[in-house]
Amino acid sequence: MSEKIKMNQIDHICVIVNDIENALARVRQIFDIAPTKVEEYASTARLKGKELGKYKLKLAMVKISQNLTVEFLQIVEGRSVEQDWLKKHGETIHHIAIKAADMEKEAAEWEKKGIRILQEDHGKWIYMNTERVLGLNIELVP
Repeated sequence: MSEKIKMNQIDHICVIVNDIENALARVRQIFDIAPTKVEEYASTARLKGKELGKYKLKLAMVKISQNLTVEFLQIVEGRSVEQDWLKKHGETIHHIAIKAADMEKEAAEWEKKGIRILQEDHGKWIYMNTERVLGLNIELVP
């Protein structure tokens, strides 16, 4: 029998939202969290080396507890798999990010098991399409 996928350290979980400020306000009403900075980024989506387009996003990393960080992510402009997810599922968990020493090597091993790459961004992260197995995606991060 072939070697099965083993996931090690979880880095964070990600919730896709329509409005990051409203989402953070809801969290602050319930949880005792430190002040949170909302950052804006531009990203380039790729699949198998092919550019799929640029998009802009806002994100905030919120430390809910000592061992749980939640990333809130809002797509501001452009098309992305996150935006597609939001349209299909609403505001919910999009992915769990796990640490991978060598993301490309790890992704290749997952592909051998039938889990394809959903999207990637120039060595920053790789989304693996695990929706049919887990109901959400896995993100490989360095």
